[in-house]
Amino acid sequence: MEFYEAALSIDPNYILARSYMAQGLLAYGDEDGARVQLAEIRERGGRNTWSYTALQMALRGTPSKY
Repeated sequence: MEFYEAALSIDPNYILARSYMAQGLLAYGDEDGARVQLAEIRERGGRNTWSYTALQMALRGTPSKY
């Protein structure tokens, strides 16, 4: 997590880092934290990106096809 946090401190709009961080949060059982990152991605213009879609699918429990 500290590497994702470091990346986001440099560029808060780095949505791919947000998505991967959220996937890690999910792996640790922090669904709320992952949902916060999903909202951040959406608010930063990432709604139509792989980062957003993959995270949204993970939150639904749907495996990514990528």
